[in-house]
Amino acid sequence: MARGRGRVPVERVPYVVDTALGALAGLKHVILVGAKPPMGFFAYPGKPSLMTPRDCAITVLAQTGTRRRSRAARTCRRDRCLARRAD
Repeated sequence: MARGRGRVPVERVPYVVDTALGALAGLKHVILVGAKPPMGFFAYPGKPSLMTPRDCAITVLAQTGTRRRSRAARTCRRDRCLARRAD
């Protein structure tokens, strides 16, 4: 995570489910910028998977890591790779 002068200090969501639930309790709105919703690392019996409160709204402002290419772009790229291999 980039840090330094002029940056907003961001606290990480705790890893342990109970600690994460406590840290996020009381939130009414979560805005995701290049992140996924805070989820538990695996299903605990009696524990929710989503770490935010039930009445918390989640808004995705910007996504990253979801580079989806059109079928035409994938085909063009594949064809170029195959042409290089043939040389």
